[in-house]
Amino acid sequence: MFDEASMIMLAQMVHVLYQQTHCRFIIGGDPFQIQPLVLAEQWKAENIYTLVGINRFQSIKTVPHHFPITQLTTQYRSIPPLGMLFSQFSYDGILKHHRQITDKKPLKLESFDLKEITVIKFPVNQENLYRARRLESGGIYHIYSAILTVEIALYTVFKALI
Repeated sequence: MFDEASMIMLAQMVHVLYQQTHCRFIIGGDPFQIQPLVLAEQWKAENIYTLVGINRFQSIKTVPHHFPITQLTTQYRSIPPLGMLFSQFSYDGILKHHRQITDKKPLKLESFDLKEITVIKFPVNQENLYRARRLESGGIYHIYSAILTVEIALYTVFKALI
């Protein structure tokens, strides 16, 4: 059984599958989740989903063999407004939402006047900004987390000067 399969490097997944010639396997995960972190630039966008041609949620068929696919269409993490955005833009609008809007918890931070924001996925300069990156030292970072951290630091400094 492979879980969070989108994060497993394709070479590792194929190696394990070819070692097990007479077994059944279950691959669980989501092709729109975090991709594997690899050093070889040409392999960074490759995982088991790209190997079998899964890149959408409607009319899923694997190639060259037709493996059975079970879609889990209920998302449990987000409240409906956020879940509907991801459902519409990444999952062809098929997701149902377990949580209710009443499950929303207020974010209370002293001296921060935070408002709700909407994030919409779109390509910029043909580069996927949603993937994690590696620093030269080998550490992993995510550009949006870095931007948010800088913005919070600037806001904090600005508020302290007022």
